[in-house]
Amino acid sequence: MIIRRVFPVLFLLFTGTLVASEHNSVYINSFTFYDSEPVPFQRFEKSWGKGFRGGNSAISYVNHELGFSLGSWGFGYVSRSASYVQFGTETAALVNILAQKRPIYGDGFLVDVRVKSFNATGARLFYQLFERRKIRMQIGASLLQADRLVDGSLKGRLAVISQSDYRFENIVLDYFYSVDKLFDHQVAQPKGRGFALDTRIFWSPTPRLAFKLNIGDILGRINWQDAPYTLATIESDNKAYDENGYVKVDPLLKGKQLTKSFTQYLPVYFLISSEMRLRESYSLLFELESVGVKSYPRGGLRKQISRQYAADLIFDPLNRVLGLRFSHAVFHISVASDSLDINNAYMVSASAGIRWGF
Repeated sequence: MIIRRVFPVLFLLFTGTLVASEHNSVYINSFTFYDSEPVPFQRFEKSWGKGFRGGNSAISYVNHELGFSLGSWGFGYVSRSASYVQFGTETAALVNILAQKRPIYGDGFLVDVRVKSFNATGARLFYQLFERRKIRMQIGASLLQADRLVDGSLKGRLAVISQSDYRFENIVLDYFYSVDKLFDHQVAQPKGRGFALDTRIFWSPTPRLAFKLNIGDILGRINWQDAPYTLATIESDNKAYDENGYVKVDPLLKGKQLTKSFTQYLPVYFLISSEMRLRESYSLLFELESVGVKSYPRGGLRKQISRQYAADLIFDPLNRVLGLRFSHAVFHISVASDSLDINNAYMVSASAGIRWGF
């Protein structure tokens, strides 16, 4: 909410005073990323009945920061949420089959799902370690207060009885959570406190070559006190059948539900990019971004429109994602997607930032 209120004010200030300064400035940065391999990202938590194409992961990562810098020091308010889901190929196919009530063939399916999710806000303190013409390095540390947690796994096997019936075999649920969406178990909201380190490096060995490195959530962790925890076997004895004879299972838990302390380790965010100038106004771009459990290689072309304005065209060949970026000395904006129709997009990212120097 604070970012939504402040952003319009900062935008007017920036457009009226186009002054860039790394040493004394107020800034705001926003980054949003979604990648759902099996179905369009907007349907991942709703329905797997349409647009299924298989896969092994689903990722969301959102990071907002509002702050200021004075000299070599800086301070920011951060809001961060992330969700990393990994699952076996058989598991993804099974969810799609059951969602559409299609015939179930074979002897069975392996069930393998791992989830890590959190939501946190906090403060970030950073320092410009050194700044020279060819190289700059910044280090930072964030203190985080978290209020949303999912971390654990679901593993076992689903045995096929007939084309419309099945049973669970040794499916074990082992996870920590803040809200039990699986079994509507009412729990007290846990609180977590943690920290994470980060670094940003710029290196230009020659006037025509430059590299940037951004690593976030280094050694990142959140310590949860009295976090709700479930370790149980899921049974399928409670069954019902629809008018077509297709089974509907109301899962039952057999195990324990309790609370205990838990340390959640955060996946590292990683981005390295390079720019190779071909002529005065054109450059080749190469990037490698890692968001939790998956990496994304990209290449592109930059057009230097003027001394302060530049436009980039970026393409990710593995995920068939096309991106556009526009940057100025004091602001930048970018969008990327594998589809012009947001409802059918499997992968979407957007970022924006603005800095007012004083």
